[in-house]
Amino acid sequence: MRHWLLPIFLAFPGPALALDWVLVDADSKITFTNTEDGREMSGSFPAFPGTAFYDPELPEGAEVEVSVTTDAVRMADPVRTLFAKSPAWFHTSEYPEALFRLTELEQITETELNAAGTLSVKDRQEQVAMPVTLIAEGGCLRASGELTIAIADYDIGDDAFSRFIQVGETVTLTFNLLGQRRGRNGPC
Repeated sequence: MRHWLLPIFLAFPGPALALDWVLVDADSKITFTNTEDGREMSGSFPAFPGTAFYDPELPEGAEVEVSVTTDAVRMADPVRTLFAKSPAWFHTSEYPEALFRLTELEQITETELNAAGTLSVKDRQEQVAMPVTLIAEGGCLRASGELTIAIADYDIGDDAFSRFIQVGETVTLTFNLLGQRRGRNGPC
Protein backbone atom coordinates (compact mmCIF):
# COMPACT_ATOMS: atom_id res chain seq x y z
CA MET A 1 0.00 0.00 0.00
CA ARG A 2 1.18 3.54 -0.65
CA HIS A 3 0.63 6.99 0.68
CA TRP A 4 -0.40 10.41 -0.49
CA LEU A 5 -2.77 12.84 -1.77
CA LEU A 6 -3.37 15.35 -4.35
CA PRO A 7 -4.71 18.65 -4.78
CA ILE A 8 -7.60 19.65 -6.49
CA PHE A 9 -10.55 21.40 -6.13
CA LEU A 10 -13.52 22.35 -7.67
CA ALA A 11 -16.01 24.53 -9.15
CA PHE A 12 -18.26 27.38 -8.48
CA PRO A 13 -21.19 26.74 -10.73
CA GLY A 14 -24.52 27.73 -9.32
CA PRO A 15 -27.91 29.32 -9.53
CA ALA A 16 -26.91 32.94 -10.13
CA LEU A 17 -26.31 35.21 -13.07
CA ALA A 18 -23.51 34.26 -15.42
CA LEU A 19 -20.54 35.86 -13.70
CA ASP A 20 -16.88 35.46 -13.03
CA TRP A 21 -16.07 34.10 -9.58
CA VAL A 22 -12.87 33.95 -7.52
CA LEU A 23 -12.05 31.82 -4.48
CA VAL A 24 -12.35 33.39 -1.05
CA ASP A 25 -9.14 32.09 0.55
CA ALA A 26 -10.11 32.53 4.20
CA ASP A 27 -13.35 30.57 3.76
CA SER A 28 -12.12 27.79 1.46
CA LYS A 29 -10.16 24.65 2.18
CA ILE A 30 -8.78 21.53 0.58
CA THR A 31 -7.86 18.68 2.91
CA PHE A 32 -6.95 15.06 2.39
CA THR A 33 -6.78 11.72 4.17
CA ASN A 34 -4.69 8.65 3.45
CA THR A 35 -3.44 5.64 5.38
CA GLU A 36 0.02 5.01 6.73
CA ASP A 37 0.79 1.72 8.49
CA GLY A 38 -2.96 1.17 8.79
CA ARG A 39 -3.60 4.52 10.51
CA GLU A 40 -5.53 7.38 8.97
CA MET A 41 -3.38 10.45 8.32
CA SER A 42 -4.52 13.87 7.24
CA GLY A 43 -3.14 17.02 5.72
CA SER A 44 -4.09 20.12 3.82
CA PHE A 45 -3.26 22.39 0.92
CA PRO A 46 -3.64 25.91 2.27
CA ALA A 47 -2.85 27.76 -0.99
CA PHE A 48 -5.00 27.26 -4.11
CA PRO A 49 -6.06 30.22 -6.23
CA GLY A 50 -8.98 29.60 -8.54
CA THR A 51 -11.50 31.19 -10.86
CA ALA A 52 -14.78 30.14 -12.43
CA PHE A 53 -17.43 31.27 -14.90
CA TYR A 54 -20.94 29.81 -14.82
CA ASP A 55 -24.20 30.45 -16.65
CA PRO A 56 -27.17 28.54 -15.14
CA GLU A 57 -28.84 28.51 -18.55
CA LEU A 58 -25.80 26.87 -20.12
CA PRO A 59 -24.03 24.73 -17.45
CA GLU A 60 -22.00 22.91 -20.10
CA GLY A 61 -20.27 26.24 -20.80
CA ALA A 62 -18.87 26.49 -17.27
CA GLU A 63 -15.15 27.17 -16.96
CA VAL A 64 -13.32 26.34 -13.74
CA GLU A 65 -9.63 26.27 -12.92
CA VAL A 66 -8.04 25.71 -9.52
CA SER A 67 -4.27 25.70 -9.05
CA VAL A 68 -2.94 24.10 -5.86
CA THR A 69 0.44 25.33 -4.60
CA THR A 70 2.20 22.04 -3.86
CA ASP A 71 4.96 23.59 -1.72
CA ALA A 72 2.28 24.74 0.73
CA VAL A 73 1.27 21.13 1.57
CA ARG A 74 0.94 20.51 5.32
CA MET A 75 1.01 17.11 7.01
CA ALA A 76 0.71 16.00 10.63
CA ASP A 77 4.37 16.77 11.38
CA PRO A 78 7.36 18.53 9.78
CA VAL A 79 9.09 15.30 8.70
CA ARG A 80 6.07 14.05 6.75
CA THR A 81 5.67 17.52 5.24
CA LEU A 82 9.30 17.43 4.00
CA PHE A 83 8.79 14.00 2.45
CA ALA A 84 5.64 15.27 0.72
CA LYS A 85 7.71 18.02 -0.94
CA SER A 86 10.52 15.64 -2.02
CA PRO A 87 11.17 14.51 -5.63
CA ALA A 88 9.57 11.08 -5.09
CA TRP A 89 6.38 12.71 -3.86
CA PHE A 90 5.25 16.13 -5.14
CA HIS A 91 8.71 17.31 -6.22
CA THR A 92 7.65 20.85 -5.38
CA SER A 93 10.84 22.49 -6.64
CA GLU A 94 10.21 21.12 -10.14
CA TYR A 95 6.38 21.11 -10.10
CA PRO A 96 5.19 24.05 -7.96
CA GLU A 97 1.51 23.53 -8.70
CA ALA A 98 -1.12 20.91 -9.33
CA LEU A 99 -3.97 22.00 -11.57
CA PHE A 100 -7.64 21.07 -11.92
CA ARG A 101 -9.53 22.16 -15.05
CA LEU A 102 -13.23 21.48 -15.46
CA THR A 103 -14.12 19.80 -18.77
CA GLU A 104 -17.77 18.90 -18.19
CA LEU A 105 -20.51 19.89 -15.79
CA GLU A 106 -23.92 18.26 -15.47
CA GLN A 107 -26.63 19.62 -13.19
CA ILE A 108 -28.55 16.81 -11.44
CA THR A 109 -30.72 18.79 -8.98
CA GLU A 110 -30.79 22.42 -7.90
CA THR A 111 -27.76 21.89 -5.65
CA GLU A 112 -26.20 18.63 -6.89
CA LEU A 113 -23.93 18.47 -9.93
CA ASN A 114 -21.54 16.00 -11.53
CA ALA A 115 -18.19 17.51 -12.49
CA ALA A 116 -15.48 16.03 -14.68
CA GLY A 117 -12.09 17.47 -15.50
CA THR A 118 -8.39 16.95 -15.72
CA LEU A 119 -6.11 16.84 -12.69
CA SER A 120 -2.45 17.52 -13.45
CA VAL A 121 0.15 16.63 -10.83
CA LYS A 122 3.86 16.56 -11.57
CA ASP A 123 4.09 15.56 -15.23
CA ARG A 124 0.94 13.41 -15.13
CA GLN A 125 -2.55 14.36 -16.23
CA GLU A 126 -5.60 12.19 -15.49
CA GLN A 127 -9.33 12.49 -16.07
CA VAL A 128 -11.33 12.70 -12.82
CA ALA A 129 -15.03 12.92 -11.98
CA MET A 130 -16.85 13.75 -8.77
CA PRO A 131 -20.22 14.81 -7.36
CA VAL A 132 -20.36 18.43 -6.20
CA THR A 133 -22.84 20.14 -3.90
CA LEU A 134 -23.37 23.81 -4.74
CA ILE A 135 -25.19 26.26 -2.47
CA ALA A 136 -25.75 29.97 -3.11
CA GLU A 137 -24.98 32.12 -0.04
CA GLY A 138 -25.83 35.81 -0.40
CA GLY A 139 -23.98 36.59 -3.61
CA CYS A 140 -21.45 33.84 -3.05
CA LEU A 141 -21.33 30.19 -4.07
CA ARG A 142 -20.13 27.30 -1.91
CA ALA A 143 -18.93 24.14 -3.69
CA SER A 144 -18.15 21.03 -1.65
CA GLY A 145 -17.38 17.41 -2.29
CA GLU A 146 -14.68 14.78 -2.31
CA LEU A 147 -12.59 12.85 -4.75
CA THR A 148 -10.59 9.64 -4.23
CA ILE A 149 -7.52 9.25 -6.43
CA ALA A 150 -4.89 6.55 -6.91
CA ILE A 151 -1.45 7.94 -6.10
CA ALA A 152 0.24 5.62 -8.60
CA ASP A 153 -1.58 7.47 -11.39
CA TYR A 154 0.53 10.53 -10.53
CA ASP A 155 3.84 8.79 -9.78
CA ILE A 156 3.68 9.79 -6.12
CA GLY A 157 5.35 8.00 -3.23
CA ASP A 158 7.63 5.64 -5.10
CA ASP A 159 10.82 5.99 -3.04
CA ALA A 160 12.94 4.19 -0.44
CA PHE A 161 10.95 5.74 2.42
CA SER A 162 7.79 4.11 1.08
CA ARG A 163 9.37 0.65 1.40
CA PHE A 164 9.63 1.02 5.18
CA ILE A 165 6.17 2.43 5.81
CA GLN A 166 3.06 0.83 4.42
CA VAL A 167 1.24 3.63 2.62
CA GLY A 168 -2.26 3.40 1.17
CA GLU A 169 -2.84 3.30 -2.58
CA THR A 170 -5.43 6.07 -2.58
CA VAL A 171 -5.95 9.53 -1.16
CA THR A 172 -9.31 11.14 -0.54
CA LEU A 173 -9.41 14.86 -1.20
CA THR A 174 -12.15 16.89 0.42
CA PHE A 175 -12.92 20.39 -0.74
CA ASN A 176 -15.13 23.11 0.67
CA LEU A 177 -14.71 26.19 -1.51
CA LEU A 178 -16.35 29.59 -1.36
CA GLY A 179 -16.53 31.70 -4.50
CA GLN A 180 -17.35 35.39 -4.62
CA ARG A 181 -18.23 37.49 -7.66
CA ARG A 182 -15.15 39.16 -9.05
CA GLY A 183 -15.10 42.77 -7.85
CA ARG A 184 -17.71 42.22 -5.13
CA ASN A 185 -16.89 43.86 -1.81
CA GLY A 186 -17.93 42.64 1.60
CA PRO A 187 -18.33 39.29 3.29
CA CYS A 188 -20.49 36.48 2.00
